[in-house]
This record gives sequence, structure tokens and C-alpha cells, in this order.
Amino acid sequence: MGDLYRQLAATIGRTIRETPLAWHGKFDLRLDDNGGVITECEASVLTALVAAVQPVVIAEVGSGNGRSLVALLEGARASDQLTGRVTELWSCDTATQPSVDCRKMFRELGPTIVTGDVDAMLEQMPTPPNLAFIDGNHTTVGVTQDFQALHAAMDSGGLIVFHDSRSVPEVQQFCRTIGALLLPTCQGLALWRKP
Repeated sequence: MGDLYRQLAATIGRTIRETPLAWHGKFDLRLDDNGGVITECEASVLTALVAAVQPVVIAEVGSGNGRSLVALLEGARASDQLTGRVTELWSCDTATQPSVDCRKMFRELGPTIVTGDVDAMLEQMPTPPNLAFIDGNHTTVGVTQDFQALHAAMDSGGLIVFHDSRSVPEVQQFCRTIGALLLPTCQGLALWRKP
């Protein structure tokens, strides 16, 4: 697994250097009153990761204010240009307002936004995700439930990315327990690939 992660890290680094980010400077990706949102650096890594992995279906848990969705969309566009196909993007949030706001903001861009938890989103998805981004409930129980639902839905080789693996002790401990690769970004990103 170590070789796979090293290869993926090299690909992400190359993609960051070679991929112009259309959203760069258009969205305020700084921390706000809501606390630890995705930083610009983490958005760049997430965009590059999606472009490098070239997933067919992406699932995001925790739509929040839409900042990570911007990065996922940008990576999906780059992937689509490389592969000639359209990447499906799904996102869910248990809070009603973030889901409504994201639906308005991304109406023409195509992601499906679900008000509900990961299970509600997976029930609606016609195809299981092969890349997932978890940034929902940051408790041990919450991150475990999100991971277990996505793990069960994904085929072998599916990649799960966790946010806040440095800034939230419960998420960090869970990522260490499953053997995820912890990336030293501001809030923390962690990568786990299903065997």
C-alpha cells in the first residue's frame, strides 16, 4: 500500500503544478465564523487528487458552505477533459440550509445535493462512488458511520479522503486506526484506499 500512496502523492504533486485552477481567487476559502472549513491549500490538493484519480462517481459527506464542492467540481472538470466522460458528483448534508444554499449555488454545474445523511445519499445513487470525501459529523461515531457506509458501497480500489484529520482529534484517531495516510495540510487531509 505504501508504493500506491507514494505514486498517488507524486501524481497529485504533478497535477497541482500542471493544472490551472479556474476557481482560484474567485471564492473566499479562508476560515470563517463556522470554524474549520477547507483551506485554499486543501482545496488545491483536493482538486488535484480528483483530476489525478479520474473517478467516475464522487460522493461528498458534509456539503457545508460548498467550498469543498467547488474543489471537487474543478477536479471533476479536469478529469472529464482527460477522459472524455462526465464525472457524477453527489453531496449530502444533514442540515437543511447548507443543502439549499449549495443547490442554488451549483444549480447549473450538475452535482446532486441531498438533504440527509450518507445512507440517504447512497440510496439515491445509481452507481456506487469510487472516490468519497468525508467532512460531515466529526465525532468518533459520526466519522465511523460515514466511513462504514461508504466502505460497504465502494468497490475495491475506491478512495476515501477525510478532512480535519489534524484539527479534530476524533477524526485523526479514526484515520490512524484504519491506517489512512495523513497529509500535513492545515486542517488535515487523510487518504484511505479500499483493498
